[in-house]
Amino acid sequence: MRLLLTALNCPKGEVTTNLARHHELLEQGAAAGCDLVLLPEMSLTGYLHQAAITLADPSVAELVEATEGRPALCFGLVEESAPGQSPYITQVLAADGQVAAVHRKAGLGEGEHEHFVPGDPSDRLTLAGVPVSLAVCAEIGTEPPYQLESTLVLAPAAQACTATGVAPKRTGAAVLTGGAAASSTTPAACSALTNGSRYRPRPVPPSMRTSPAGRRSSGLEA
Repeated sequence: MRLLLTALNCPKGEVTTNLARHHELLEQGAAAGCDLVLLPEMSLTGYLHQAAITLADPSVAELVEATEGRPALCFGLVEESAPGQSPYITQVLAADGQVAAVHRKAGLGEGEHEHFVPGDPSDRLTLAGVPVSLAVCAEIGTEPPYQLESTLVLAPAAQACTATGVAPKRTGAAVLTGGAAASSTTPAACSALTNGSRYRPRPVPPSMRTSPAGRRSSGLEA
C-alpha cells in the first residue's frame, strides 16, 4: 500500500478553507499513485467543539464523492451527537465514492471530556487488500485498535507531537509521529500543526517503509 501522510494547519471552524486543502491533498495523492491519503484528527472542522457538523454536511458528502476514481481519504471532524450533548471526535474513511468506515473516538485525551463525548470505534476493514484499523491521537498505543488483528493501524492526531513509544507487545508496533512511513507492523501517523508552525519529517530507516517496493512518505508543510 502506498500512503500520503500529511501534517498541516487545520484552522479552527474554517470548513471551507480546510475543505479546499483536503481536495488539494487528495489530488496530490492521486498524482503520486497513492492508495490512501491520511489527514489529521478534526482536519475538516479544526479542533473546536463549537464547529461541530453532521455526517450529512455537504462538505463531508463532497469529500466522500471526491474519492471516486481517486485514492481513499481518511479525514477528521467534530461531529454533532444527540441534541443537548457534547460532540464526537470523528474520523471518516471514504473510498470509491462511499463511506467505508466511521470511527468515533472512544479513548478521549486529557481534558477532552469537558467538550467531547466518547463514541464507538470502527471495526477492522480492508483497504487496497490490507486489513486496517484506526487509533485517533490518545488511542495510539492503547489496547483496542491492536486487538483487531489488522496489518496497519492508521493513527491521525491533532498535535504535531503525538505519543511516542511502543504499542502492545503482541503487535510490536512502534508509534511514530506525523510524517513517518508505515510498514506492516507500524501505525501510519499524521498530525495537525498549530498555526504558523512547520513540520520537518524525521529520517525513517528502510525497515519502516510501506513495502519493499514502496517509497517513504513524508509530511507536507502547511
